[in-house]
Amino acid sequence: MVLFFPHKTFQYAAFLFGFQMTKIKNLVGIAKNVTRKFGKDIPQ
Repeated sequence: MVLFFPHKTFQYAAFLFGFQMTKIKNLVGIAKNVTRKFGKDIPQ
C-alpha cells in the first residue's frame, strides 16, 4: 500500500477511473453501432 504518497495515489486512481470510463464509452458506442446495423432486423 502506498500511504505515504496520497497525491500520487489519487492521481493514479483518477487515471484508472478515467481509463475505465473511456473504455465504457467506447463499448457503449460500439453497442449503439451494432444496434443501428441490426436494428432493421429487430422489430421495435
